[in-house]
Amino acid sequence: MPSAIDGVSAWRGAVDDGTSASALEQAWSQDWVSGFLRCKPCGGTDLERTEAGVVCRGCGHLTTIVGPGLLEDLPESAPAAAAPAAKRGTLDEVAQRVRRFYEENPFPNYDGYESVGDLLSRASRSVYAAALDRQIPIGARVLEIGCGTGQLGAFLSIGGRTTVGVDMTRASLDLAGGFKQRHGLRNCNFVHGDLFDLPLQPESFDLVIAKGVLMATRDAHEAFHAVSRYLRPGGYIIVGLYNRFGRIPTSLRKFYFRLTGADPRKVDYVMKRMAQSDEKLRAWYLDQYAHPQETRHTVDQVLGWFDEGGIDLAGAVPPIRLGEPFDPAKPLFGTLQRRSRLEHWLVQIGWIATISHEGALFDLIGRKRA
Repeated sequence: MPSAIDGVSAWRGAVDDGTSASALEQAWSQDWVSGFLRCKPCGGTDLERTEAGVVCRGCGHLTTIVGPGLLEDLPESAPAAAAPAAKRGTLDEVAQRVRRFYEENPFPNYDGYESVGDLLSRASRSVYAAALDRQIPIGARVLEIGCGTGQLGAFLSIGGRTTVGVDMTRASLDLAGGFKQRHGLRNCNFVHGDLFDLPLQPESFDLVIAKGVLMATRDAHEAFHAVSRYLRPGGYIIVGLYNRFGRIPTSLRKFYFRLTGADPRKVDYVMKRMAQSDEKLRAWYLDQYAHPQETRHTVDQVLGWFDEGGIDLAGAVPPIRLGEPFDPAKPLFGTLQRRSRLEHWLVQIGWIATISHEGALFDLIGRKRA
């Protein structure tokens, strides 16, 4: 039986920790700029870190740095009237609705996280997060799409990885930057931007994480291909989406709450077990039952996206083999044999009784062919 070490060794040789010690002394230092960024207007990579921000030597375009490690690529000041009115249902309209939602309700928040130790302690309680920490090599270059308040990226950066978190919600990134600054985290930086058009160099990351974000866009399929272009050949991608079957109980609970006015704290599995923090309870309820945009997906649908992108299946959480429990000792970044469509359907029907109580998010992990 393969071990977790086998999964790590599958990509360790390709990980190049190109971030020097001096690069860690300054948010978005020249080493970070040269290694990850591109100029969106002209596409050039000859960029210079200045006191004002990041300047393109080719066209002179300036991208400002507006907070602790926060690169501003989606200015709040841009007037809505400056662009042609978006048609109803287009990406711009959907993105703006989701953005407004998270500006008012940053998720997850840092309530109760007083120190780095708190973050590490809580992350280690998650079997999956602990497995990621063990199996993602030190020095890996990690891009987290839809990072929210940046907790996963901060956790991974503490373990010696270089992380870039991207989100379109400034309120969430302000919380992320505040935590970074308070605790002197140097291995993580952030981009306030749109995942469909980021100021990042293609094929510049060893691992791309897109958990719980693609389904909140106008087109999850298009969004997948937009973010997978930042993955280097031989690198890995983690895609986390709501499952079409496992999400059914959430819809039923939502209908029940509206029909009866029942207290969700007495019905929702997570809320019943959550610490009695009004902020956390409110954030979870709104994220699960009042989100402005949500699509649901199946295993075979995402495997089709992998095929289109030249990505091989490497792992799945929870497992997509009938009757197989999640084993954190098994490699997440290995090679996983696909099962039949029928078996995938049976597994997903079973998720109605297993993962549905915690949101029904499933992760497929893929490796981009070299």
